[in-house]
Amino acid sequence: MKLNQILKMAEKLRARPDATVNHAGALAFKPSSQLDLYLRACTCLVEDRFYTKADQQLTELRTAIQACERSYVLKLANYTRNQMHLRTLPMILLAEASVMFSGDSKEAKNDVRSYVPKVVKRADEPGELLAYWIRRVGEGSKAKLPNALKKGLSDALRRFDEYQLAKYNRAGEVKLRDVLMLTHARPDSPERAALYKRVLEDKLATPETWEVLISTQGASAETWNKIAPKMGIMALLRNLRNFEQHKAEIALAHAMKVFRDPEKVRESQLLPFRWLAAEREVSGNALKEALREAMNLSLANVPVWQGKTAVFVDLSGSMSGALSARSKVMYIDVASLMGAMATRLSQGEYLVGGFGESYQDIPVARSDSVLSNANKIRKTDVGHSTNAWLTIRALRKRKQVFDRVLLFSDMQCYSTHWGNESLVEEWQRYRREVNPQAILYSVDLAGYGQMQFPQDDSGVVQLAGWSDRVLDLVAALERGQSVVDLIEAEF
Repeated sequence: MKLNQILKMAEKLRARPDATVNHAGALAFKPSSQLDLYLRACTCLVEDRFYTKADQQLTELRTAIQACERSYVLKLANYTRNQMHLRTLPMILLAEASVMFSGDSKEAKNDVRSYVPKVVKRADEPGELLAYWIRRVGEGSKAKLPNALKKGLSDALRRFDEYQLAKYNRAGEVKLRDVLMLTHARPDSPERAALYKRVLEDKLATPETWEVLISTQGASAETWNKIAPKMGIMALLRNLRNFEQHKAEIALAHAMKVFRDPEKVRESQLLPFRWLAAEREVSGNALKEALREAMNLSLANVPVWQGKTAVFVDLSGSMSGALSARSKVMYIDVASLMGAMATRLSQGEYLVGGFGESYQDIPVARSDSVLSNANKIRKTDVGHSTNAWLTIRALRKRKQVFDRVLLFSDMQCYSTHWGNESLVEEWQRYRREVNPQAILYSVDLAGYGQMQFPQDDSGVVQLAGWSDRVLDLVAALERGQSVVDLIEAEF
């Protein structure tokens, strides 16, 4: 390619009205309002990150919400809760929708009410939703709770039995009795009325949960063995080290049986990095193997991909931050895991690579477990810069033809000062010189608000999130639909 053509391409991209710069000062692009909210929502835990603080994220998220239509905000709350399996973010979307549209038409209020039971799935979530709403609106807000939110929460509360209500009747800014009083929840039967009375009087039957049993009888092999069969899969994961430390063999055997049960793994709706975090915390080889099997099982219902697939993982310095203050899992762990999951779903020829200051092919084997491959990707040393353009240049220089390329990154990629070496430019060259039909799936793992490709690039699909459901979308969106279209149509 002649130098004059290179300069024209760079100038044309930088002259676009949606052109901007990312936190690294490099070429990036602004998404539409709907896509911006999607990218932020699917990756937001409202925690400090490498480039932004939690308060800034929340301010930017609210701005993004206000730029969208009511129906889309509610549909996205439904999507993030039931497809991406997030918990805090959907409550924020519901609360913001109730604030934004509280004075709207009867239709708008009915929309808010109808979506609350779809999104509020656990008995502690009404309290979480109201706690955020009170902080959002300010002092004196308790008397001004929108009717749509009141009625929606009243509808949601009717799904929970005494065990569920008692299990999540915890101390907090908004307690369960506060929820009943704030929403004026109406019972639909004498039994429900009696149950609500017990909530208000703090007389719910004490549930037999692992927390209650351990606090009353102490942590021992006997107590863990006794309660383990009644624990959910997430509770089992969180307590594996306790089982090992107390030599609770029955509890360990039960956990491994659950982890090898395809139906239980599928129903768990756990984010994939939970398996990775658990595998790193335990020492027993049999237990580690059971966790690896569970991770593989979690992909059993995700459609595989035919054709040739290249998978590139961001291993740069900005990926070293933890997902949250309470988590040991870093963005680089999620990226490596997602890359390993993508490798397993690639049925044809595949290539895996990591990028940072340099680019390196990574020799992972599809026959190995997802967690083993994730650890291999994670340990690859490519330096701290974010030269993502090296990945596509490697394909272009080698003339390697791939049907799809998946890129897992926080999307704060570098470009050179003279402007002819950027990810978007390399991708355009690859499509022109090697494979015009190739599709690149840009999977945003951090949601900073900038994209590495223009939204109208027909050769790129924009995705976001940490769930296997992101990979589920690859097959669905190869028909040309965007993720925003999918959310609008199906949620």
